[in-house]
Amino acid sequence: MRLVLWFAYSEWSKKPPHLGRLEGFGFERKACMLSKYTPLENFLRALSSAEREVTLSFERIETIIKSKLPASANEMSWWEHETEGNHVNARAWAKAGWRVDKVHLREEWVRFVKG
Repeated sequence: MRLVLWFAYSEWSKKPPHLGRLEGFGFERKACMLSKYTPLENFLRALSSAEREVTLSFERIETIIKSKLPASANEMSWWEHETEGNHVNARAWAKAGWRVDKVHLREEWVRFVKG
């Protein structure tokens, strides 16, 4: 039987971490890429279970993800994406158990609610 050691690394990494001798002991290295929005998913997951909604400014989201939001985040369609397809932004909050409730583009904030 072969054991598989999964690890994640960011898309900015030049290469995955070196596992050295582990591979020689029956471990097989597999990697999965983290989304740019994984830190947002983690932030939402870490909120208290009592919190039913959270409002974040676009600037706060950029701080959380350590990157600028794309220009398309200034359009409602970016926030209204379904979780199907290649919409990694929507999958991030959906995987954490949240959904977009309201977006104010002019004031640059979004309210997420559980569920």
